[in-house]
Order: sequence, then C-alpha cells, then structure tokens
Amino acid sequence: MPRLPRSLIALLATLLVLAACSSSDSTGGTAEREPSDSEAADAGTTSEDVEPQNFATDGPFTVGVTDLELAGTPVVVFYPADPSGTADAARYQYSGAEIFGEEIAALLPGAFSEPVEVDNAFVDVPASSDGPFPVVLFSHGFGSYYKFTSLHNAHLASWGFVVASVDHPTRSIEGLFTGAGEYDGQSDIEDLLATIDLLDAVNTEPDSLLEGAVDTEQIAAEGHSAGGRAVSVAAYDPRVDTWIGQAPGPPVDSAAYQEAGGFEEFDLESYIAEAEPPDKPSMIIAADGDIAIPLEEVEMVYDWLPSPKRLAVMENAGHNAFTDICQKIQEEGGLTQAMEQLGLEGLGFDELLELGEDGCLEENGPAEDGWELIDHLTVAQLRWVFGIDKAVAAASLQADYLDETFPGLLQDYQAL
Repeated sequence: MPRLPRSLIALLATLLVLAACSSSDSTGGTAEREPSDSEAADAGTTSEDVEPQNFATDGPFTVGVTDLELAGTPVVVFYPADPSGTADAARYQYSGAEIFGEEIAALLPGAFSEPVEVDNAFVDVPASSDGPFPVVLFSHGFGSYYKFTSLHNAHLASWGFVVASVDHPTRSIEGLFTGAGEYDGQSDIEDLLATIDLLDAVNTEPDSLLEGAVDTEQIAAEGHSAGGRAVSVAAYDPRVDTWIGQAPGPPVDSAAYQEAGGFEEFDLESYIAEAEPPDKPSMIIAADGDIAIPLEEVEMVYDWLPSPKRLAVMENAGHNAFTDICQKIQEEGGLTQAMEQLGLEGLGFDELLELGEDGCLEENGPAEDGWELIDHLTVAQLRWVFGIDKAVAAASLQADYLDETFPGLLQDYQAL
C-alpha cells in the first residue's frame, strides 16, 4: 500500500489524541470506603421505602434532534419529542464524512468513518408538549468531536432532558487539524454559558421546534475529560445548578494554569489547598485504568468538593470508554491493527495509539456495558438534583442496588 500524505498522518495523530486533556506516568489508586446514605436521608426516605429504577433502559420519550448555531459554532440539541411527528422523519446519525469529507473518511479506521446511528432519535421533529424540560450542557474532550457522545445524550433526552452539545473549535478534531485557534482554557467555558442564552432565545421563538420546551431555570453541565474540566468551572456560574464529570480534568480556572506556566507545570494539590470549589452538587464518573486522568488526581478533586457529591469508579475501564467510537474501536480489535492496515505502523504513534485504545480493547469488556452504567448514574443523578421522583432516584443511586444491577462494573463508589 502506498504511503499516505503527511497531512493525513497528522490528522490521524490528532484523531488518536481523542479526548485526553492531560497525561501522567502514575496510575492512581483509591481506597474502598463505605458509601453514605445521605441521598436517601435528604430525600426524606430510606432505600427500603421505595423501589429503585434502572435508568439504563430508554426513557418514556421519543427523542428529537436539531442543529443550532452559536456565533458560527455548531450545537446539536437532543430533546423529548412528540412521537406523532416522527412518521416521515429521518433517523439521526452522524459519520466521519461530515468531519473530514468523503475522501479522507474512506481512508480512516471504521471507528472514525462508519456511521453511528441512534435508533430512537429523529431529525427536526416537534418537541413534546410535556415540557419545559431541564437543560444539560455537554462539553466534549480535547481532540474529540461534539457528536461523539450522541448515544448518551439521546438517552438523557429520552428521560426528559434537553441536551445541548456544543462544538469547541479550539480543541476539537476539526479545529486542531485546521488551526481554528489556540486553546486558551476559557473559550470552551464561554461556549457553554453562551449556549444558555441560545436556548433561551429558541425557547421563546415563535414556530421554533423547541418553543416552550426548554427550562433554563434548571441547568446541569456534563463533560468528558477537558470537557469535564470546562463544566466544573462553568459550575461557578450561578445559572448552573449541578455538574457531572466523565474522567474530568480538575476544575481549575485558566488563569491559574497560565500563572503556573501551563498544564504540565501546574501543582493541583497546592491549588486546591487554597481555592474554593464550586458550591454545587456534583458527580464524577472515573475509570480505574485511565492513562490520561490519573485516578489519584480524580480522588483528590473529589475529596476537595463540597457535599452532596458522588464518585463512581468504573472497573477495568479507560479514558475513552465514555465515547460512541469506543465500541467501534473495540470491534476492530483496537487502533493498532487498523493503523497497520493503513501502512502507518512504526511511525512513532505508540503513545497516541495507547491513548486512543484506552478502555476500548477486548480485555476491557463490552463498551455497551459501561455505557449502561454511565447512563444510569447520570439520569438518576439528574433526577435527584432536579427533584424528579427524588426518592426513587436516591434509591437507584445506593451502592447495593448498583452492585446488583451492574455486577462487576464498579470498582469503587462513594456518596457524601
């Protein structure tokens, strides 16, 4: 096979960065601690009084999907839809072709080129009249793409949330490859907060698909890796009620990183000894084998956060276990094999390959199993924070129920 152009090699290197926002030679560990029953007490009940619910299954709503624009930046919105409007609607899907174009996508591994289909989601259909619904702002990781968690975001919408996933051009795959701008650690947070205003506008716009469907008085922020850092910093904004981090970077303002001389020189332990954390309910979902965000760093941040808070550590998982493309990487036997087939082996991409495969190899177990746990935890946490059948949500977040329903998937679970 002929060698590929340098531009494509550079693109593949960028692709393999995926969602990482930091690296470390250390592999964190966490001590087992008994979870608290504070969530049940806060709900005015005990776990014996109510039946928990499995939120990993699809919720009661059909899902609609529409594209918005934020000052030239795309935003994809998932929302509860009116099922009567789906008869002639197209089912939602995306593929690498929309990121890279047909010609380049045809040369890439299937994880980056084959379409991802969301069965229960329909394009540009009317919203459900049962709203308004709470908002979830979603932030993708560094070197990732704003649609790479569409399966998860559609699942949240099926449970009655409006989920807006915004592109961050300064740290997306496309933006990094095209040189859209230098990542400053602040523009992504501004993107998230500006999306609140965008949703406010479409909620009151006559004949908008989302007219009357959006409740911007109830806002959660969720993100993966660098996106986890962005949403935790956004949680300092009074409009944001809660945040959820998937293998998140720490909630550190960009000015603190710059003062320290950059991400690599930053001393997290010293910072959190002096800084005030965002005073909002939080949940962190981490991976025990994450090679990008060490577990010891995640636990340090968790200890610093105020209650109420939860930490769930996924067993035998890695940094990329949270994205749609993890399943496809796993189906292809990892990225190393795909790169060999492209004739790109031996070009010094070993560390990037390892990061791209992290959590997405056969020995990690089916990616879909981990997604079910992530979906359940997220839906239950959101319903608990926003008071939607709060006692049921609290019971569904008890350690014994999680162990019984998702056996072998949790290494550690803490709730305070």
